Amino acid sequence: MQKFLLFFLLCSGIVHAQNPVPNPGFELWSLGEADEWLSNNSLPDVLTVEPTLDANTGLTACRGSVVDVAGTIIPPFLGSNGLGGFGFSIQQAYTTFQCWYKTDLQGGDAFIVTVVMYDDSTQVVGYGDIAITTSSNSYSLISVPINYPFGTDVASCVIQFIIADTSGGSIAHAASSFIVDDVELTGINGVALTGKESEFLSYPNPATGSLTISSRLLSKSGTRVSVTGQDGKTTTLRNTAFSRHSQQNWKLDTSKLTPGSYILSIRNEDVVLSKRILVIH
Repeated sequence: MQKFLLFFLLCSGIVHAQNPVPNPGFELWSLGEADEWLSNNSLPDVLTVEPTLDANTGLTACRGSVVDVAGTIIPPFLGSNGLGGFGFSIQQAYTTFQCWYKTDLQGGDAFIVTVVMYDDSTQVVGYGDIAITTSSNSYSLISVPINYPFGTDVASCVIQFIIADTSGGSIAHAASSFIVDDVELTGINGVALTGKESEFLSYPNPATGSLTISSRLLSKSGTRVSVTGQDGKTTTLRNTAFSRHSQQNWKLDTSKLTPGSYILSIRNEDVVLSKRILVIH
């Protein structure tokens, strides 16, 4: 009877694949660092990421805080560790990233989550991100769709959490913080590419010195790339602004852009694709 029930559950799709994220509930810590995760802590002077008992489930969660160290503002950075900077191994093209979070955001700060999927050649094939700009003193669920414009042959995943000022006025504001718990990749069935919006990736977001743009449109003649700032001014970028890695991957130098929020657009005679990006220095 038990064997029959297990067979029925497998066939009906009720049994789900195991969550591949290492230490997803931040229950394991060693020397002040979450196991399988990387932070910008520099003990004993800089502590931006630490365990907290204010957990969604289990005993602990992870808290990231903007700190002021002798007048220098340092935002928190938390990212999945391993594989030489390319995260943890995966065997499925998961469609959704989820986690539970709390935020206390000051000024124009945002809690920014990014998920990047790599193939076995460490090329980006999928990406998802979200910027939370409102504070939440109770746990809420983030659910981020992951798009795959360059196939679903995945090998590893990187997840990152940061706080950044979206107004461009500063790096971030002291006392802004997030708590994150129960990180999960899910939705492995029926991965499909629908709509031209899934054919445009830009990463990392926020960008510091450079931004990689990936799109099949970049290989077509007559394609233009532009950025529109918060003042409404649009600048069309010339090819000299890019270093071309391939026909579909260009790298944009953002070091000369004023920090702040921009609309990045790719257009030709057939379509216009746009994404919001954040530039920080």
